[in-house]
Amino acid sequence: MHLSVRSDDHGHIEPKCVHARAPRSDGRTYPAVHHMLNELDVATASAHCVDRPIYAPIIDDDDMIDFGRDTGERPAHERGLVVCRHDRRERTTTEHEIAELSSRPERVKPCAPSARGVTASAMADVLFVSKPVGPPWNDSSKNLVRDVAGHLRRYRPIIMGRGDESPGPGVTVANVYGPDRAAAFSPQLRQNLAVLRYLSWSANADIWHFFFAPNPRSSTAGKWASRLRRVRTVHTVCSLPRGNASMKHLVFADITVALSRFAEERLLGSGISADRVRRVPPCVPALSPPSPSARDGLRRKHGLPTSPAVWIYPGDLELGNGARLTLEAFAASKHSDAILLMACRDKTRNASHARRIAFERAARLGISHRVHWLGETLDIHGLLALSDCVVLPSQSSFGKMDYPLVALEAMSLGRPVVVSQGTPAAELAHRGAALATDPRPDSLAAAIDALIDDDEERMKLGDRGRALVSDELSPARTARAYERIYEELHV
Repeated sequence: MHLSVRSDDHGHIEPKCVHARAPRSDGRTYPAVHHMLNELDVATASAHCVDRPIYAPIIDDDDMIDFGRDTGERPAHERGLVVCRHDRRERTTTEHEIAELSSRPERVKPCAPSARGVTASAMADVLFVSKPVGPPWNDSSKNLVRDVAGHLRRYRPIIMGRGDESPGPGVTVANVYGPDRAAAFSPQLRQNLAVLRYLSWSANADIWHFFFAPNPRSSTAGKWASRLRRVRTVHTVCSLPRGNASMKHLVFADITVALSRFAEERLLGSGISADRVRRVPPCVPALSPPSPSARDGLRRKHGLPTSPAVWIYPGDLELGNGARLTLEAFAASKHSDAILLMACRDKTRNASHARRIAFERAARLGISHRVHWLGETLDIHGLLALSDCVVLPSQSSFGKMDYPLVALEAMSLGRPVVVSQGTPAAELAHRGAALATDPRPDSLAAAIDALIDDDEERMKLGDRGRALVSDELSPARTARAYERIYEELHV
């Protein structure tokens, strides 16, 4: 299935020739191409895009791009740009992947929107580049993708998944990841390669929106894939790199999104231009606070007494010292009948070792009989709802979202949340929506004891947190903020 146009022995095609409507190998003619992303529309727009000859790869009769074949294997009259039918929302698109200026290695620039028939009001596609988006919903970055994608109104979302896991109506799933569901929080090398292959050869969207923690490997892959495809990009920094090292060499997108003021200042402090940085906080769907009787029922369901105070630590065992601080503060609390729920997921290969150390610390502190080790749970919302205080005192944001989504979910449930000063999460306390404390065990214990002893203040703190999440951290509000960013790029 090849479009025969005049070319020389090096596969160079005269722009004035690419307007020819040549017959296909099956006798039909190629239909007009109505949508162009960053490829060249040989039927209508090539003359608007280049003023010099171009070179393009070959597409075989099976509609697959054949990059392995040297174009010199074909006679000159069979070389050329090729249009194939790509069945995605019943639009015809060009499927060739690379076009280079023949006079120098500079890449052909994308067509202007007017040249490719795209107006400012046209609904464009946004590809969300992330971990596989689908249940279980136990990872902040893919939960954020789910909620933003599901609430876009002026752009069509495409998420990366396993082919059977659309989070809602109007969201297209690209089956990038295979059926293997064993990958946990860090995609395996094979999955990373699958993403890179998809971006390099198959992805067809107007904007790519990356969601990952900046790191040299992923940032380099995102940079070169987007340059190869000549596509506009957004990168949401889902968590900050370790330490205070510069992030400048990790930033590659047209616009980089910080989730907190803390992260925004770090990006700007790394020398990244302010016109390339935006701040959009994360979001969570609204949850309904339980009534007192419903909380008692949840405690009975989980085999807990209804009267003692219940702390919950729904964080990491391995990173940020949050688990250690919580155990030591719990031991220092004056409420000797209180119960601590450790709802900790395995996040790294060191999880088993970290859990063993935590067990030993609890035993050494004499609190083992009052600590419930729950591990990863499917009823995290129920456990948050039944608790009197949600404790997240991690001292570092490395390996976690700036505003932990579990903290926002707890706030949506009207539960008081305690975080550490000097972290991005402390921003939640600026308007009294959370409590930020000195990250020392005695200070943490005193702050939580004060909350436990003051029912009215605990309720007010929970109400302020719920109001903040409802008013400013909703999926709809966050999606609108991202759509404004997309509009800056899709012009």
